[in-house]
Amino acid sequence: MKQTEGKRNTRTKQAIHDAFVEMICENKSDEINIKNLTERAGIHRKTFYLHYTCIEALYEDELSLLAQGYFEEVEKLPLPFSYYDLTRVLFEYNSKSQYSELLYCNPTYSDFSMKLIATTMKHNRQINNPYEAYSPEMQNIINAFVTNASMVAYRQWVADGKKVPVEEVVQVVGSLLETGVQSIVNE
Repeated sequence: MKQTEGKRNTRTKQAIHDAFVEMICENKSDEINIKNLTERAGIHRKTFYLHYTCIEALYEDELSLLAQGYFEEVEKLPLPFSYYDLTRVLFEYNSKSQYSELLYCNPTYSDFSMKLIATTMKHNRQINNPYEAYSPEMQNIINAFVTNASMVAYRQWVADGKKVPVEEVVQVVGSLLETGVQSIVNE
């Protein structure tokens, strides 16, 4: 009996996920609510609430899934990793699907994407922290700079239609970050 319930829960969560991804990819952010999502997923609203307390909890869950995929890519990098490496992972991982790209780039989802960015930065610093000599507050400022510069560059690349080859973007953004950060790491 429990195995059947587990499979049903898995199927239900997958249906919710699939409906959510479809709606994000259709750029219907104003239509993403529990009523429309459950209709598309083919489930009852009460069933949704068995899995999530609110629509924001679903967003958080989806961002956690994206973060986990990013973490797996970063963990493949040799230590210490460079900003070229991290830039490549950021651009290539987020460009794999329209879904992740939209979650990062659509202004409607900026609160959620900023949470995801903060989570990924924290993860990266647990693996490799070249700013250990600085106070936690100064590390936060440095990380905010690196994070925001990376994301602004990524969003601009997407907004420009990805006309610049990813390898060229990685070299330029990686160099800007590496050179700028190196100026304080080597003090």
